Amino acid sequence: MTAPVCSYLGLLDDPEAHLNYPSFENRCYSTIPRESIPLSEQSVFCLGGQYASCPRYMAVHGPPQADQTIEMAPTPIPAAPVVPTASSAPAPPTYAAPAPATQPSTGRDWSLAVILGGMLIGILLCVGSVAGYFSLRALVSALPATPTQPVVVVIPVGPSLTPTSTPTPQESPTITPVTQPTTPTPTPTVDMFATNTPTPDLVNPPPATATRPPATPTRRPPPTQTPRPTSTRAPTPVRTPTYGPVTISFTASRTTIIDGQCTIITWRVTNAKEVYYQGRGVNGSGNSEECPKETTTYTLKVIDRRNVTTTKTLQIKVNPGTPTVTPTHTATVTPWPTATPTATPTPTVTRTATPTPTPTATPTPTATPTPFYVEWSASPSSYEGPNPASIIFTNTGLVADSLLLSLSDRQLPAGWDVKICLVGDDCGPTKTTPTLDPGGVVSVTVRFTIPPGAPAGASGSVRLRANSVKDFGFLLAVSIKVQA
Repeated sequence: MTAPVCSYLGLLDDPEAHLNYPSFENRCYSTIPRESIPLSEQSVFCLGGQYASCPRYMAVHGPPQADQTIEMAPTPIPAAPVVPTASSAPAPPTYAAPAPATQPSTGRDWSLAVILGGMLIGILLCVGSVAGYFSLRALVSALPATPTQPVVVVIPVGPSLTPTSTPTPQESPTITPVTQPTTPTPTPTVDMFATNTPTPDLVNPPPATATRPPATPTRRPPPTQTPRPTSTRAPTPVRTPTYGPVTISFTASRTTIIDGQCTIITWRVTNAKEVYYQGRGVNGSGNSEECPKETTTYTLKVIDRRNVTTTKTLQIKVNPGTPTVTPTHTATVTPWPTATPTATPTPTVTRTATPTPTPTATPTPTATPTPFYVEWSASPSSYEGPNPASIIFTNTGLVADSLLLSLSDRQLPAGWDVKICLVGDDCGPTKTTPTLDPGGVVSVTVRFTIPPGAPAGASGSVRLRANSVKDFGFLLAVSIKVQA
């Protein structure tokens, strides 16, 4: 026999459907929509047929009314329980015989006692329900989301999960314990919750059979948002720089000198990362005047952009100086011729004494050395005009010589640049002219690089320095100024 189910029982998302066993998915729709119900109350009130005694149900419909007056009747002696044997199947539960109907009594009226007792039982049920609800709620919140072991609840249900007439092992709150007297005497029994349908008296249930309990329902996990695939931007390819070969020029104006003389050592390096001359860091292009007292080897170390080191050496040979001989004047005495006496026809010869001439020292002629000096001239001596500037240098000295050209005193606007050019595109911050004989002429161009959009009237100036390679102490400077 299936116990009637409360009409207010429904699911969380469907009030017209419910589960036939206690579950957290079941909800009450009597007073508060979707009100959570403890599992113990579901098994007794909602699914156990005692919904008329439920506090929520009574809040809507009031307490149940008895259809007939209950008189005192002797409590029937419960029948002996049927013990199943191994050879026989479990026997259905045995119920006690219903108590015989009693005639209306003209004794006391128990209606007031029934009402007061029902109210007292209702209050106790409410207090117990609230305490059970909060204790169960605290227990559920303390449990993990997915329990490692299922909680076993012994609920006799069939394979189709439909409640049957087999009583549950839980004690129904509607059963009032009555002390059995040793001598059967008529004892009045009051049914506190009389309903329209007769309630069979329960006897000792048979021992529970080994049936697999249903899995305890778990809370629905919150929906997990699946991340949307995003397009991954391809990395920007990094361009690997390519470097040209390293070019090294390491020369000297003279590799053989006399003690006391000097030489100019010049270097020019391109596509290099670091340049070291005699162990000290220098620019890629430069020169140094060296006046060694003995034969010396000079070193230029170059490190390219691939960290490859190249070393160049240059030896300057020093010869000992030749002493200068000062000519000595030697006096040479030239005798005068001796006078020869000549006879005079006069009878008397008078001799006159002639004084002896004093010898005069004649100096020996000294060889005049050939003049040796360095001299250059520049035309014009200064320049102010349009870009580029052309300067002509003339060797006005007496020896073959060349010039070492460099720039100084730069006063250039932002973005401007200036270089020295000899022939065509042979340009750089420093240049060395070819060796010219006396009277030789060379043209030097000072070219300014002016960025596009330079304001009109902007000007830049620089000083062109020309040092003699033969005599580094000789310096010729030309001031140059150009306008955009």
